[in-house]
This record gives sequence, C-alpha cells and structure tokens, in this order.
Amino acid sequence: MRLLFLIFASFSLLVGCKSSNSVAKQELIAKQFSELETLIKNKNYTIEITAVFPFNTNGTTQVLNSILLQTGGNNANRIDVNKEGYFITIINDSVKADLPFFGERRIVSNYGGNDSGISFNAALKNYSFNKNLKKKTLHINFDVSNNTESYAVYIIAYPNKTVNVTINSSHIANISYSGILKGAIN
Repeated sequence: MRLLFLIFASFSLLVGCKSSNSVAKQELIAKQFSELETLIKNKNYTIEITAVFPFNTNGTTQVLNSILLQTGGNNANRIDVNKEGYFITIINDSVKADLPFFGERRIVSNYGGNDSGISFNAALKNYSFNKNLKKKTLHINFDVSNNTESYAVYIIAYPNKTVNVTINSSHIANISYSGILKGAIN
C-alpha cells in the first residue's frame, strides 16, 4: 500500500511540474506576442535578414549551386547572409530596405547598373497587419515602389521575433528571406 502511495505521489508531482512549465511557457509566449504586436502597430522596427531563399528554376539552381558549393554550407535553396547588413526598416509611414537578390530578373530596368539587389527608400502603401491568435503570428502586408519597380511585401512575425519575408516584384522572380525583428533606432 505504501509503495502504491509513493508511486501515485511521484506521478502527481511529475504531472504538476509539467503543467506549471506549460503555463509558464504560455505566459512567456503571450508576453512576447504582446511586445511584438506593439512594435508592429507602432510601425517602428527593423528586420535584420539572416538567410535568403530564392525561387529557382532549373537553370538558376545549376548556376547558384556551382557558385555556392565553393562557399560551404550554402546551396541554391538557402543562402546564409547573417551579419552582412541586409535589412528592412519601417518607421512611421516609410520603409527602407537593402536586400540581396539571387534569381531570375525578368525585366532589366537598370541596364549597365551595378545594383543587383533589392533596395528602396519610399513611402509605405497599403500597410496592414492581422493577428492569427491560434498560431500566435502577425501577418504584415504592404506595397512599395522605387524609381523603376513595384514590390508587394508579405511578412509573418513570430513571438520569438523571428520573421519570414516574401517579396513579389514587377521585375524579378519571387524571393523569400528569414530574419530577426528588432525595435528600430530613429
């Protein structure tokens, strides 16, 4: 009888500890989600880009793999750009970005130019964000144009401040990025 009581008491203790850990984790996620929502609502944040995920055709995959296999760790599907200074910054109603581009360019607008990435410093258009409370994510959408191209930007932000960014362009193939969201420095 005593053994049965000890087993029951041990089991109750383990279940109690597990549920308290679960509650603490849920409270942490709720706090992180609230902080994330405040940054997004205030339109005052920077996304530091850590990786690029090009949309590749068979041709671009072959070319990128032949170049990237020499760098170690990168391939045509994921290119590490952590600590290289690529970013998207949103402050009030403006957005600034400097992003690498790997993929197909459908329309060449700066023929002879040396800028092969995506960059803009312009006003936000159609900025919106939606909460997915079930998945604890925020979905941000906006449009932006530079002198020659138009971009539709889609961002999914997670409570731990990691983000996935997808950019659709009028001139280049779609491309995605991952990064870390931080409060902007004005």
